[in-house]
Amino acid sequence: MAIIMMPAEAFGLRLAVPHLPHRPTAVDSWEDFVFVGTGEGAVVVYRVVVSQARDGSDEAPIARMDRRVPLRRGKRPVEQLAVLAHLHHVLALQDGQVEVLELDTLERASTLPGLKGASLFAVERDPHLTKPRVCVGLKKKVLLYKHESAGTFQAIKEFNLPDLILALEWWKPVAAARGDERIVAGHAHSYSLLDPRTGAVTTLPIPLERSLPIIKPCRDLLLLSADNFGFLVNQVGTPLATQIEWDTPPLAVGYRYPFVVGVQNTSIEVHNVYNQGLVQTIPLPSHVTRKLTLVSDNGRHLIVAGGGTIYCLVPTPVEEQVKQLLQELRVQEAADLLAESLKDDREGKAAKLSAFRQEAGMVYFVNLKFKEAFAQFDKSDMDPRELISFFPAIAPVHSTYTPLNAFNAHLIVQSKLPGESNEKARADVLHDAHEQLMKYLEARRREWMRVDESKRRGKQALEFSAALDTALIKLLAIYKPEAMEPLLAGGATYNTNELVQHLTEQKATLALHHTPTTAPFPAIHVTTHRPTRRWRALGHIYRHAQSYAKALDTWKRLGSEEAALDGGGGRDSDGVEESVNLLAQLSDTRLVFTYAERLFRSSPDRAVRELDPEQVLEFLGPFGSQGVQTYLEFLVHDLKSEAESHHTRLALLYAQSVRELVPATPSPSFKPGHEPGLLGKVRSKLLAFLDSSDAYSVPALVSFLRDTPLHAELLVVYAKALDLLVNTLGDYDQAEAYCAEQARRARYAAPHHLAALSHSGGQEDEAPGGGGGEEEGAHLLIRLLQIYLTHSPSASAASPSLPAPALRLLNTYPTLLHPSRVLPLLPKEIPLASLSDYLARAVEGNVGELREGQVATNLLKYHHLQASAQLLKKRAGGLLVERETRCQACGKRIGDQVFAFFADPHHPLGQALLHLKCLQASPYHQQHQQP
Repeated sequence: MAIIMMPAEAFGLRLAVPHLPHRPTAVDSWEDFVFVGTGEGAVVVYRVVVSQARDGSDEAPIARMDRRVPLRRGKRPVEQLAVLAHLHHVLALQDGQVEVLELDTLERASTLPGLKGASLFAVERDPHLTKPRVCVGLKKKVLLYKHESAGTFQAIKEFNLPDLILALEWWKPVAAARGDERIVAGHAHSYSLLDPRTGAVTTLPIPLERSLPIIKPCRDLLLLSADNFGFLVNQVGTPLATQIEWDTPPLAVGYRYPFVVGVQNTSIEVHNVYNQGLVQTIPLPSHVTRKLTLVSDNGRHLIVAGGGTIYCLVPTPVEEQVKQLLQELRVQEAADLLAESLKDDREGKAAKLSAFRQEAGMVYFVNLKFKEAFAQFDKSDMDPRELISFFPAIAPVHSTYTPLNAFNAHLIVQSKLPGESNEKARADVLHDAHEQLMKYLEARRREWMRVDESKRRGKQALEFSAALDTALIKLLAIYKPEAMEPLLAGGATYNTNELVQHLTEQKATLALHHTPTTAPFPAIHVTTHRPTRRWRALGHIYRHAQSYAKALDTWKRLGSEEAALDGGGGRDSDGVEESVNLLAQLSDTRLVFTYAERLFRSSPDRAVRELDPEQVLEFLGPFGSQGVQTYLEFLVHDLKSEAESHHTRLALLYAQSVRELVPATPSPSFKPGHEPGLLGKVRSKLLAFLDSSDAYSVPALVSFLRDTPLHAELLVVYAKALDLLVNTLGDYDQAEAYCAEQARRARYAAPHHLAALSHSGGQEDEAPGGGGGEEEGAHLLIRLLQIYLTHSPSASAASPSLPAPALRLLNTYPTLLHPSRVLPLLPKEIPLASLSDYLARAVEGNVGELREGQVATNLLKYHHLQASAQLLKKRAGGLLVERETRCQACGKRIGDQVFAFFADPHHPLGQALLHLKCLQASPYHQQHQQP
């Protein structure tokens, strides 16, 4: 695949026929045959010897006469020839008539009918047309003929043009559909475009002054000569902005893709039809004294004739032209030229185009145009290992692949890179090369992964996969370590030890090629700007090798002092994200929390977001409730967790803390949550959480709080249950039944805590006494009444009344809903008449309760008097302490020591006698502070 530098030559001028016996007046060609019309009325056929045309000397003739046939019209000059090989005919214009000749014998087959005085003609040369048309110029007229059969043509149309016709051609752009053909006519000072379907004539804005018109179709473009310029017209008849410029007006023009050949007096100019640039100037031999005015480009060779000589313009082989264009980085022109030459080569076309893409890519590569280079490689079937071989640092160490081409691209690249002193510029150039190589390898890998899996299992296939994946992983490790994870997780083929060794070197380097110390150019290396990237990548390698501890240790280095000295560190490269993602997927709790401490210290929010909460809670459990509570607070308050388990567990932890701080007999002097010290802070937090959260389990909280002195908290939970039943479920019956059930199940309540629920009353209930199930049920019913009054549809101003659920509640539980607490809650507009039933039953029930309470109070006073009398009696009695009287605690004699005497209902004698010191050390001391 060597790139050959060549001079820019499109054609070589070769002598075909040195001396014609008669003056040539017309010429056309087909394959290797040249048909020459003479001034003596004959047609002479020559055949170009291809081998001599390519390899003979410039002065040796390369054509030999095949036959000479005089036409029947005598010695009148043959003015024009056209070979229709696919119809086996030759058209010849002689003496104003167009004769149809047999291709093999040149015998006349027919004559175009109705012609007299024809000056020129043009033929549709599409070989796929079985009935081509012929247009004949007759002064200002154009006669249109159509081929019928057996060499006969039939006249079908006639058109009039504004001026005398001096040139005539058919033009059908390559992309045009059938029926879009045009007839182009040249006049003395202008050109016309004729539509053969409609007869419409368009005058083209191409002025002529000093030269005759010349028309030459060039595929999608039309070349019209005007003096020193060649105007190129597009399919709609609009001239392009730039033109071909000749030194002098051309005598004749030929076309051979992509070149336009203009014959002048002493030279032949070759221009590129697409960029209009001059490609080559071919000087005519000095012995050519007569003008060359005839050109034929219809055969295999481009023929130039005039005077008594015929020359052949032999194209430079396409392969060499392609290489010339590639050297000039004119890749698209080279591609078009090659495609044109291969249009009939169906079998070898794909392979040749692929080889061209590879060669084009190499040309771009050595010119440091890596984006364009890899775009060409991408279109070829090049083995990716061929390119990987140019970068040995990323190739598999034990690869058995041998590059097919001895292309030393690295030497050329090194020679064009900036000098050693400009390290940044060199690094930037190499970074571009590596980036394009990464994209190329990623695309090749995607294609490879789409191949059937059974075809990717053999030894050679696995080696191919390893080369592709290893090179790609090494590149990603240096430039895009974050992109390694999907590749490693996607079943990449690689050797873990090789990658570890590659990434654990002191400096990760990438070289275009290894070169010996005697090489004319030093080896090219690029050191990564961020050495911490290799640690990040190395961690991913360890992770997918299931060496989790090594992966975590590697990522732990990121963000360290060592990483900072290397130029790394920072939140975006500290390894926390990778560590968190790995730990979140591990089931090994010990390993998780061995490394979790660093994560929580450096980035607690990211650690907590990614680690499994249940796993964290399980781990924190043995270390005490404070850590669990702090973590739950983060989940609930910061991460907005709505998990019932999190809210319930946090509420229970709060409640347990309050339970441990609340005395067995709470003081009625302080409102719940306003106690002094730590108790007030913790309890207010509990009350606020119970009131604000809707996610905890009410049954679980009720079960815990019911047997504690946390009555205010219990009633908040009850209220939550009521809110749920009424506002969410709309089940009034169940709400009332719930209150009644709690009244039956509750054992005691603390009335002085009820103000925590009475948000609308604004006063604390200071009702004395203990309470019972009915009292607690009454407080719940009051709360339920508040809910009914708040959330039920309000009465209209014209007809104020209580909401039906509230009125039903009052009438159902009148004895538990004391008027003194109910009436302040009711709207002032409610008429008392609507409450008559409730008030009557409530007053009656409360009077009965009052009387029962008075009786119970009197009975308690009676029992109190009895107990006081017995106490006085006991205290009034004497006690005889003798020498042998012994202490009931230690069993020793009382003697003269200080003793204590008191009533003891558990002692057989009903009294106790102890040494004072024994009393202080015995359970009696806790029961009898004043013996």
